[in-house]
Amino acid sequence: MKDKTKEQLVKELKELQKSEERYRLIFESISDAVSGFDKEWHYTIVNKGVEHATKMPREKLLGRKLQDVFPGIEKSGFFKTYKQVMEKREPAVYYDEFTYEDGRKGCYENRIHPAAEGILITAVDITDRKQAEEKLKATNQQLVASEQQLNAANQQLEANNQQLRA
Repeated sequence: MKDKTKEQLVKELKELQKSEERYRLIFESISDAVSGFDKEWHYTIVNKGVEHATKMPREKLLGRKLQDVFPGIEKSGFFKTYKQVMEKREPAVYYDEFTYEDGRKGCYENRIHPAAEGILITAVDITDRKQAEEKLKATNQQLVASEQQLNAANQQLEANNQQLRA
């Protein structure tokens, strides 16, 4: 077996760096919040979407435990689902509202996947969609109520017409 020359090693290193940069650009271009955690709940990777959602730079997240960044999260449905995926190594989807320490609220769809060192989470902000669904639900309820009122009015008119014909 031949030893690799220094030139070959340099070439391979440059190719590896180009490949890494391509993957980094792809990762950063994802608008959803993508984060990874190790088995002790330390942030291992975050993209710009996470920075935007949390209003924290990645330097404040990477290496820190999720529970230290968001005290009390272990009581949430989010964390229970994360823990389930971490333990059972089966992907899951979880939807819920999350309240940040600064009082902001948002509805998120989290897709949680087992990863070699822990879990990978893709979170999509569905706040606008949930608000639109609530408005649609309220409008539908108003339409049903209006239809019932119209039906009752029609029945009354029919009864009045029958009395007039009699």
